[in-house]
Amino acid sequence: MAKKKLISTPESYPGLNKLGIVSPLREYKLAFLINRIAGLDLIRTDDLPVYSEKTGKVISYPFFTFYELNQRVHYYLIGNNHTGGKMCPDIRQADFLLLMHTPHETAPSDELFNFVKSIEGVQLVIRVGQTQIKNLEGIMSDIELHMVGK
Repeated sequence: MAKKKLISTPESYPGLNKLGIVSPLREYKLAFLINRIAGLDLIRTDDLPVYSEKTGKVISYPFFTFYELNQRVHYYLIGNNHTGGKMCPDIRQADFLLLMHTPHETAPSDELFNFVKSIEGVQLVIRVGQTQIKNLEGIMSDIELHMVGK
């Protein structure tokens, strides 16, 4: 019997903007610098458990979150690297993902892109398109389930 896979579509999360960050910085240092330069307040929470279809195991990734009440924007900074594998193998060059989730469809934030790009130690910032992450539905479900307990 053929396996069925859940494939996300770009319409699944219309208010989700994604940045891939290439940097040798540790996750806590990057979060601190993003907070200082962009005026956010990313806070480390428990690591994000993500199920890997490839290995059949749950792998935990560093996870920082911030909710801006006035604009109703959720910010998530997630490490993409683990010895067990990449969380998003589709953008394997990225060491971190910075997700901005709003309840309404918005254009990608050039201001935040430029803030992150200006951080010393950040080598590259990539705008990730809606269809570039094949397991987006699974990652967002994992984030939502993880945040319910907080």
